[in-house]
Amino acid sequence: MHQSLPAIIKRLAVLSVSMLLVLGGGQLATAASSHAATPLVIAEQLPAAKNPRTVEELFNDYVRQIDPAALDQLQAIMLTKNGFIIRTGALSSGPRAVPRMATLDIYPRTKLTPEQFASKYSNVTLREAAGPAESSAANEVLGGMGYGSELAPEVFAVCSIGFAGFNAVGAPAAISAGHCTRDGKIKSLRVEKPSSSQDFGGLGTALGQFGFAQFGGRNNTATTLKGNYLVGNLGTDISVINQLNPGFKTQPYLSGWAQGKAESRGPKITGITQAKLGTKVCKSGRTTGYTCGTVDEVGIFVVGGFKNTSRDIRAIHGFGMKNRNYRLADEGDSGGGAISGSSAVGITSAIADDDGGRAYFADITRALKATPGYSIKLALNTPKLSTAASKAGLEFGTRINGSVANAPAGTTVRVNAGGKTIAKAKVEKGKFSFKTPPGAGNLTFSAQAVSGYNKSSTATKSYKLVVPRPKITSLSKAARGTNAPQIISGTGTPQATVTLNRAGKPKVTATVSAKGSWSIKPKGSWGYGTTTISTTQKIGKDSSPVAKSTFKLIPKAPTITTPKTNAKFAYSKAPRTIGGTGINGATVKISAGKNTIKVKIVGNKWKAKLPVRLGAGTHQITATQTIAKTSSAPTHRSITVAKPVRR
Repeated sequence: MHQSLPAIIKRLAVLSVSMLLVLGGGQLATAASSHAATPLVIAEQLPAAKNPRTVEELFNDYVRQIDPAALDQLQAIMLTKNGFIIRTGALSSGPRAVPRMATLDIYPRTKLTPEQFASKYSNVTLREAAGPAESSAANEVLGGMGYGSELAPEVFAVCSIGFAGFNAVGAPAAISAGHCTRDGKIKSLRVEKPSSSQDFGGLGTALGQFGFAQFGGRNNTATTLKGNYLVGNLGTDISVINQLNPGFKTQPYLSGWAQGKAESRGPKITGITQAKLGTKVCKSGRTTGYTCGTVDEVGIFVVGGFKNTSRDIRAIHGFGMKNRNYRLADEGDSGGGAISGSSAVGITSAIADDDGGRAYFADITRALKATPGYSIKLALNTPKLSTAASKAGLEFGTRINGSVANAPAGTTVRVNAGGKTIAKAKVEKGKFSFKTPPGAGNLTFSAQAVSGYNKSSTATKSYKLVVPRPKITSLSKAARGTNAPQIISGTGTPQATVTLNRAGKPKVTATVSAKGSWSIKPKGSWGYGTTTISTTQKIGKDSSPVAKSTFKLIPKAPTITTPKTNAKFAYSKAPRTIGGTGINGATVKISAGKNTIKVKIVGNKWKAKLPVRLGAGTHQITATQTIAKTSSAPTHRSITVAKPVRR
């Protein structure tokens, strides 16, 4: 029978009764212990303090002021939905004097009991709870997957792989927990032989070598005080495994532990984020397999180190979840990866007896920052090219659009065509686009998402590229006017030949300049009404589709020569005819008083007789001319007819 690993590398003993402080109001957490949870009496009321804003602020204040005897029992300082929570060990009997250096005295000369610390805040309540957390390393192997090392004949240290990854130069690596190295004492690792998720199958093939590791502060250091100054030394729990056996292929997945088999592929990892209160988090580990819970604490937890002293307490940034009967995590799950959705959030780090069992996880974002450039291998989704490939073709120089689902920040899409990379498109909010290269013909594009050393599968799609249409820039859309354009200009592909065509008129060509501009003087007259202008450009033997624009030539307004504007007439002399000039062959429409008449323009002149005499008052005379079903703007004249003279 194998010797139990907890008996070999047990962390700081978890025997003392501890205290639970809940800050922020709301329902108090219930702490599980061998005694009933009862309120504690505050022996001394200290001056009120401003409530803390962050976990770090509360941690610093607590470590700075608490009696070292009680500080030894600190387990965690976390943020919950109801406020801050401090999990700590046995209560001390009172403040104790602490020597101070002959330097600037910043902090009080006396340290406080947890009760006195709590009394400074108006919203602190004390409850009994269990003691410090214990690392979940054990003497068995395989998990998210299991691996380990033989410490002595038939004595094994066993942990779980967290995530596949890369080192700073892109070589394959694996991520696990820092405490699995036992402060650097373990180097060579082997994979656990297949077994059920609860049974140790022995060690098999070589896995690799531990490289960088941090359990607590840098270089595996404890949380400490230096004189009257708080060093803090808030750290993490991470290790990297290098020199991986080339027979292994890293994959961006967690083990799903289907039928207790570590090799069963579970969720894929597509990104990295921080765990948030209330979110569902799932972990994979060699002892309990693939399990899920809800994050109810975020902050700092502490774990006993390997130096076997009461001061060797390692502080770790992370989050916690309920772990009833150790079903979520147990010994041997250490190092196993934790995810929220498909994003990596943590590394399984420690377990404790509070609340019927708790599990703690190191925050993955902080942990990775502590390493010398290591990253997690991600399963990037394959890009999709969404622009349709039509029979008519796609004009080269236009953009092809695409998307990458759940792309991490900073992802780009590498686009190849014709044997070379033509674009590196940034993915923003899951979308990207790239410009097609010049040249007509059929072309196949391949697109691959890239994030760090992570690469997706390649998507391919073929398009027929055609010469783009030239653009007319001198005419606005639905242009119109009373003067026909003398010059038409636009843009096109440099050195292409642009042809301009109007129905029934001679074609005219021009060469696009090196700067991409062209201009043409149309030949032939312009008729009134709407004329369609067709343009194409040709490069070698390839011609573009036809680009069409329109110009509407409008006749100028006719003139009214009689009567004069603002003329005044006696009632008996009111005008009976209206005359003017216009376009030969056009029709003039005249409105005056109750009269509306139409006359033909002959010899560029027109004259209309009013059938109804104009009465007394001011009259607006209006004239428009129409030719080729196109009407001009109106011309106005105002005259006044006096009232009749009574005799």
